[in-house]
Amino acid sequence: MLWSQEPVRSQGAPSGIQRTGESTNVLLSLTTDAQATCRYGTIANTAYTSLPYVFSSSFTRFSETGGPWYHQKAIYNIHGGQSYQYYVRCCDSLSGDENANDYVISFSAITDTAPETYVSTVTIDSTVGIISDDSLLTISGNGFGSSGPSVMIFDDFEGGTPGSDIQSKARVGEWETCSSYSPTYSTTCLSGQYSMQISDPLLKQTQQFCKTFPSPVQEIFLSYWVRIPDNTLFPSATAYTTLSSVSCWKLVWIFNGPEGYASPNNDLCLPTWPGGSFSLGGNDSSLAYIGADWWTFDRFIRISVWLKANSADPLLPGQIWFSAFQDGVGFTRRVERSDIPLYDADNPTSADGDYYCTHAGAGTLWCQPVQPKQWDRMTVPGWLRQDVPTSPVYDDFYAATGNGAQARVEIGDAPQYWSCKKITLATVESWSDNLITARVRSGALNSGQAYLYVFNSQGHVNSQGYPVTVEGSRAETAHPAAPTGLKVVE
Repeated sequence: MLWSQEPVRSQGAPSGIQRTGESTNVLLSLTTDAQATCRYGTIANTAYTSLPYVFSSSFTRFSETGGPWYHQKAIYNIHGGQSYQYYVRCCDSLSGDENANDYVISFSAITDTAPETYVSTVTIDSTVGIISDDSLLTISGNGFGSSGPSVMIFDDFEGGTPGSDIQSKARVGEWETCSSYSPTYSTTCLSGQYSMQISDPLLKQTQQFCKTFPSPVQEIFLSYWVRIPDNTLFPSATAYTTLSSVSCWKLVWIFNGPEGYASPNNDLCLPTWPGGSFSLGGNDSSLAYIGADWWTFDRFIRISVWLKANSADPLLPGQIWFSAFQDGVGFTRRVERSDIPLYDADNPTSADGDYYCTHAGAGTLWCQPVQPKQWDRMTVPGWLRQDVPTSPVYDDFYAATGNGAQARVEIGDAPQYWSCKKITLATVESWSDNLITARVRSGALNSGQAYLYVFNSQGHVNSQGYPVTVEGSRAETAHPAAPTGLKVVE
């Protein structure tokens, strides 16, 4: 009797529906119970040796008891409105036994910028306080959840003079200086009087802030506004109102340790412009290509990103949420992914009981201790190519961490959240399942009718906005026009 040692395949991904705004990429993955090489194709019942594609990444994490082998391969040019099916067979690295049947990984992609349908349990019953910049608002209701955000920093970059260095003290939290040149105040702003300029177009010098997190995290939510001022260039662009053809701008860069940006490592840019499409990714990998049609040159854009690593094993798929919002227009892109690990399995540097192992010849493994999978700092901007005069600006920068990082309070101008054309984030000061206190940040909202929204830590929001009234607006008082029709009386 012959004993078969065919690899046992499991945990195939992705599956179900993948939501995407346009052409994107996915991470095809599965595990085997032993060291193996896996191949795949798009035609069923193809023998292992005839399958055209090989999983390029194969590794394991194990201690004394051993562990499964992970196999991964990035698949590009996934388009909304289509279904995909891949057939996988593997070969045991020790016995040489091959799978005699297909393991199927299938999913479909849809083009969609609207929210996923669900029945929200979040309700707002009442509020105490006025909707005015810097006022304290108390919100009562249900379904907020027990986990709220730990707001690490919020800055609207007010209180300076044009061209001077921005002070490190923010409205919430504090920045750190990490380069020879600090960001400066600009009068091209979303609201108020000023924004943060990140480059000197004459000296061609990047002006950068850093932020070390209070403690390392595996979950983070960012939201900030960005714009290329009129009659200025996108980094490395050759003409106004055009994007560059080369890699030139990491808008926000998160990583672990002072050298954590080095490749390969667990760094991520949120997002980066590598040329052709914006991407959520690092120096050696991309989690998701998010296109470029959501970008505009005639107004501020709000970029929001939520990342949450897999709590059971950060090398397994985590959660990604991205949205783009144009001031005065509304949401122009929304991407959700739950099929891709947020951390690389490469370049381990410290022992934590597990090891990362790769093939090193026939029957031989090369193993190293696994690097901690976490982020502990960010740079804003992460990096900027300095080959043309450029002066991008950021405004109303918000970052939160913790188990409730994406829980938040927002105020918009429409009774349904995804229909808003004006929107702003408040900064939470306390949070419970039925009571929230938050500091209003009026941003670009106009005075008058508005609507309040509460997101819980799962990303669920009240289905109907709670009516409120904005009393006064920073947007309406920013840079008043010079008086006309004056004459000198002697």
